[in-house]
Amino acid sequence: IKSTGVIPLGRIGHSICDDGEGNLYLWGGVNETVESGNKGTYLDDFFRYDFHKKVWSEIPLSGERPIPRAFHSAVCYQDKVIIFGGCNGKGRFDAINMISTATGCCDTAVTKGETPQSRYCHTAITYKGSMLVFGGKCA
Repeated sequence: IKSTGVIPLGRIGHSICDDGEGNLYLWGGVNETVESGNKGTYLDDFFRYDFHKKVWSEIPLSGERPIPRAFHSAVCYQDKVIIFGGCNGKGRFDAINMISTATGCCDTAVTKGETPQSRYCHTAITYKGSMLVFGGKCA
């Protein structure tokens, strides 16, 4: 697909989710370049791709930004991208972070019950108003 706008850097371990209204959201991952000595730079940037216009745009983030990471999961729910898990070479994460798709405002979710164990390389979906997480590496 030929696209215009602010094209994201190449990366692995990022998340992409679809809001069902023609927009795709990309967050995080790791960019491994020759310049970085192949150590990788963990990213915390946030992009929208508009399928109708074929345009990428970067959404500036504010508030309590998620720690840069890769191999996390993300789902679109209502007007937010919800991020769980992942790792960044220094540790794994179990917080649930939210990013407003309209404003880029970030926050950490307050949950009920036990928080799932930290993990990476897992999958997630939304089902009946919940985020369901499956698999991944926990140790």
